[in-house]
This record gives sequence, C-alpha cells and structure tokens, in this order.
Amino acid sequence: MMRVGIFILELFSSMAYAEPLTISAQDIAAKMSSAKYSNGFEVRMNVFVTKANGAHPLPMKLAVIGQMAADKQRLLIRGISPKAIRGHFVAAERIGDVRVIKFQTTNNSSKLDPYSQLFNSGLVIWDMFSPWWGWSTQILQGRERINKHECERIHSRTNDLRSVVQEVESCVDIHDRISLRTRLYDSQHVLLRTASVQNFMRKSQGLLAAKKLTIVGADQSKTEIEIYSGDEEYQVTAETFAALEHPSRNEQRKVR
Repeated sequence: MMRVGIFILELFSSMAYAEPLTISAQDIAAKMSSAKYSNGFEVRMNVFVTKANGAHPLPMKLAVIGQMAADKQRLLIRGISPKAIRGHFVAAERIGDVRVIKFQTTNNSSKLDPYSQLFNSGLVIWDMFSPWWGWSTQILQGRERINKHECERIHSRTNDLRSVVQEVESCVDIHDRISLRTRLYDSQHVLLRTASVQNFMRKSQGLLAAKKLTIVGADQSKTEIEIYSGDEEYQVTAETFAALEHPSRNEQRKVR
C-alpha cells in the first residue's frame, strides 16, 4: 500500500528506544520530508464527517493521485461518490513556496484557497503537502507514547507571515517515519485542527502508514478517514495533472 500516512494530512515499531535520541529535530524533519517522495501513487479512501452540531452528511469516497519530488509536488483528488461530488476534482501543485490550486468540474476551473476544507470535510489540501517539514525552525520537545507507539514531539514554526498555519506540533515515530498526531496552530497559537492515526498498515517497504485517521477541527467537527485501496507504483501520465498545466477558459478571458 502507498504512503498515505505521509501526504494526507502525513499524517501521519512499537519498539521502545533503549538509547537516548541522538538525531536532531532538523534531521527528523528532513527524513519526514523525503519519506513522501514518489514517482506516482494512488490511494482510495472512505470519508465520514460528523458536523459540530452532530449532523452526519453522506459518506464520501475519494481517490487521491500524487507525484512527490523535492522540487515539485502534485496532487489530484477526485470525487467518486456521492453523486454531488462525482466528477469533481481538485488539482494542486507545490513548487518551493508557490502553491497553485484549482478546482475543476468538466471544462470549468477556478482557483481554490489551499487552506479551505476539501468537499466540506476536515481534509485540507495544504496539510496534504506537509510543508512544515521544510520550515527553518524545528525543535524537539520530548518523548510520548501514543497507541503503544513511541514518538518524538517536534515543534515546527514558520517565519512566513502569509501562512494561515504558523506552528505545527507533531509526534513522530522516527523508525517508521510517520506522525501519530499532528496539531496545527495559527499565529495566536490557537488550535486549528488535530490529525490522529488510529490504525496502521505495513507498506511494501516495511514502514508503517496510516490505515485509519481522524481529523478534529477547532469547532469539534470530526472527519474519519479509512484507506481501502492503494497503488504505490501508480503510472502518472501527461494527462493526470493537465489541469495544472493549462489555464481554464475563464482564466484565459481574464488575461486577454
């Protein structure tokens, strides 16, 4: 199965550490960043949302295709069901600090805020790129045990005042390079959302990845994600990310 735990939301050995940790926070961040690199992958997920008022919208099925490299990272999220999102997709690209986001249905496309919720769920496109591992400030904050897994708490902070997310606290299993819990904060250190891994799956490389995770928003809304299919060697074609290569008709008119 593909590395879903790294790009969703990163999200994210039960073996205890017998020796003191000698690796730095910067080294861990670099390993977490490179762990998601892939020539192509696909994952399919069931998404269950519980609103703050207790309402339960129809469950969703989504397909996520990705291609991750140090210089360019791209994602395509396609709605499978229910009917309201079928045929809708989001194409996103991150090159350095530049993020290009498009929402497209059939022949029409428009820009989408990278911090907006995907299909009214707790999934956020920006989170799926886990850009915090490239931030300059990375600080170790101690050790914790989550779901019988040892993890190191890391505090990541950015100097980019444009970012809605200014701080991220992760608890990383450094052996399997997966964040068991990720908390995202704004500039006032107000908690925006928390992503936690409940169940795991063993990937072909031997590392763990998230099988089931939960995202809890600031309003206590909850999004549960279950991975039901994946392909670690997905063949990306020239058409996969075509929406990122060509401006829509509406955007072309604006340029003229």
